[in-house]
Amino acid sequence: MILPWQEFTDQLKGDGMRIVSMFKSIRTEVENDQTIKSHLNNATQKDTFILNYKQKNLISFLENKFILSDIDIETTVRPY
Repeated sequence: MILPWQEFTDQLKGDGMRIVSMFKSIRTEVENDQTIKSHLNNATQKDTFILNYKQKNLISFLENKFILSDIDIETTVRPY
């Protein structure tokens, strides 16, 4: 079974390997029924994620996949 995050990542292959690699490195956790916390490796990844993928693609994909509305994705940069 393909997990939703992997399914979304597979759809990004046309955006280049850098983007696919970024999504493969993101660690996620579900905080509650409608909040997903995404842990990124650095501030550049966070900016790319927020500006280009969070609102435009990912939230819409997840809302359609799970038949939910008002999904929120919180982003953080992982400390090293």
